[in-house]
This record gives sequence, structure tokens and C-alpha cells, in this order.
Amino acid sequence: MEGLNSFLQIGAFVIAMMSLYKALSEYGMNNSFKRAEVLEKLIAKFNDKEIYAAKRLLDDFEKYHFTGIDPANSEANEKKLLRKYKGRVTFVHNSYDHELVVATRGANQSFDLKIFIGKIASNEAGYIPNPKSVLCEVAKEHAHINEFKIINLKRVLRSHIGDVIYDDEVYFRDSFDKLLDFILLLIYYLRNEIITIQEVHAHFLFTLQQVRSYRPLNKYIKLYYNEADFEWLYEQLPESKITSGTGDNIVAI
Repeated sequence: MEGLNSFLQIGAFVIAMMSLYKALSEYGMNNSFKRAEVLEKLIAKFNDKEIYAAKRLLDDFEKYHFTGIDPANSEANEKKLLRKYKGRVTFVHNSYDHELVVATRGANQSFDLKIFIGKIASNEAGYIPNPKSVLCEVAKEHAHINEFKIINLKRVLRSHIGDVIYDDEVYFRDSFDKLLDFILLLIYYLRNEIITIQEVHAHFLFTLQQVRSYRPLNKYIKLYYNEADFEWLYEQLPESKITSGTGDNIVAI
């Protein structure tokens, strides 16, 4: 009788272990599916048009703003607009030598210029800039455009305290805010083990390293965000060869 009881006890134990194994397997599978769903939504959010401008600027591309027009953050749409748009166009890049140049083209193709360094503007009415300058390069390529703003990205990301932030600058700053909000969401998911750092590396590493390496953006983070959150994330990233301001400097006007 004791042998039968022992056999039944062993059988019950085996069945319990099998049930536990099945439950754990199902839990692990469900957890994997949930993590995959979260990751899929994150990837879609990362490709949102609101983040597009910030990612392109960090990747050393020139970006544009068309006064009163939203090109839906499509490279093809922007190129079409550049070929026909005659209003003010704002050009932004991280390697422009001047913080800000505002130029209006005259009838004789000369320019009325305002070159800004900090809050100081020098007026250069009718001045013809250096032929190798970014203004001349842009003006030659887009001869139909009569008004230009050319802004260094560092200026776009300046503190708004004691200064005026204009609508075209707000467009780019909003894109960076959306990108930084996305990174804060990554940080939240990582700290709560909803996703893994390996998944973050697989899908978002390059952009995160660009954020870490671009000093003006980290000053912006220090001003408007909790810097410690981003420092925590940076510690989870491998070393990067990306350097701040990778674009070649353009000859000054």
C-alpha cells in the first residue's frame, strides 16, 4: 500500500511539474509576444514624420522649412517644393559657419543681408557674398527663391530665455522634442524591463549615439529635460566613433 501511495505521490508531483512547465512556457511565449508588440509600436513611432527632421539633421543632412507649408516630411515632397516655392525658405545644417543669415534677393541678383552672431546683426545692403559661401550655393541652385534664412543647428537649439524663437525654428525644435520624448519612452521601457537593451541596440542605436555625441543637443537636454535620465541611457550604449559636428565647414559669407 505504501508503494502505491509513493507511486501516486510521484505521479502527482510529475503532473504538477508538467503543469508548471506548461504555464511557464505559455507565460514566456505570451511575454515575448507582448514585448514584440511593444517593439513594433516603438519602431512605428520612431519612423513618425514628427521625428523625421531631427533624425535627418543629426545624420548631417540639410533640412528645410517652407513658410506656411508642411511638406509632410517627405524627401520627395521637399525637393518638389524647392523647385517651385518662391516664399521664404529656411535652411538648417549643423556646419554652417554663421549662426544666422537672412537674405533677400534684389532685382540685380544682389542681396540685402543680415548676418547674425548671437543677438548682433550686421546689415549689408546690396552686398554680394563670397561665391563659395553657402548662401551663394543655395541661391544659385534655387534661383527662383527670393528670400532665404540659413541657420546653424546650434542656434536652433539655443535657450529661449531672453530670446525670440521664430516659427521656422519652432518647427525644428518640436521635432527634437518629439525625438527626446521617444528616447524617454525607451528609458522607461528599459528600466521596467518591458524591452531589452539588445532590442534597443538592434533598432535605435545609431540615432542614440548621434544624440549622445551632439553637444548642442545635450546642452538643450540639460536645459529642458532631466539630464540624469539620458546619462543613464548613455551608460547602456557601446562606444561610438560618431563625433559632434561631422559635416564639413562651409566657407563663410
